[in-house]
Amino acid sequence: MKRVVIFLGQSNMVSAHGVDAELPARYALPRSDIRFSYWLKSGSTTDDGGEGVLGDLDTSTGQGWLACDVSCAIRLADRYHVDNLHIVKVAQGATSLASDWVKGGTLMTRLHDYVSAIIPSNEDWQIIGIVRQQGEQDSNILSDAQSFEVNLKDHYQTLRTLFSNGYKSLPIIEGEIKKSPNGVATTDTINRTRYAQISVTNDDPYARLATSSDLPQKVDNVHFTTAGLVTLGERMADELARFI
Repeated sequence: MKRVVIFLGQSNMVSAHGVDAELPARYALPRSDIRFSYWLKSGSTTDDGGEGVLGDLDTSTGQGWLACDVSCAIRLADRYHVDNLHIVKVAQGATSLASDWVKGGTLMTRLHDYVSAIIPSNEDWQIIGIVRQQGEQDSNILSDAQSFEVNLKDHYQTLRTLFSNGYKSLPIIEGEIKKSPNGVATTDTINRTRYAQISVTNDDPYARLATSSDLPQKVDNVHFTTAGLVTLGERMADELARFI
């Protein structure tokens, strides 16, 4: 049986795009036991329906699609012995829960259509979890930050309706945002978004928060370094493994 994990989010889920750290040897790709499928958009660059090795990061140019899904998937396989993994990822930078990821929103529709297209109906497969890294954009706007908790609860329900026939037991792992005030987002809007993540995952028995407050970031105080994303992915795997 194929075991599918869906990854979604915005720029931190798209790619590290950084030259600040090497990918550890234990996360070298390709892996014959893990399949990666992805639709990604970063700025003007779109990788529409890619297959194969998305973790090859060119550390001289910063090009590549390395993100937390690589370390998460390999940790699930190696530490927790989850075999026949298929990672399906849809991510686009600067997207919000308030508009893009709501039911019927552009990215939610794309996620549903892409997952439906990429997983053959004649194969034996099971979605074992959904992993999110998103919320930075919502912290830029007060009204979006204020509604983030309600929107996140609705978002979880939509995900479970689309990918598990509404079963509440489909695990969802929420990556904690880490951000500093930057002239757009304020301490108040950032905290509202983070506290909403904590509240929703605490109240949902099948959701867990992968913490990020101690992870290294780039100078923009929004995006994690490569090392930060690797560790975040490991934490996501540890949380997902609680349900497997």
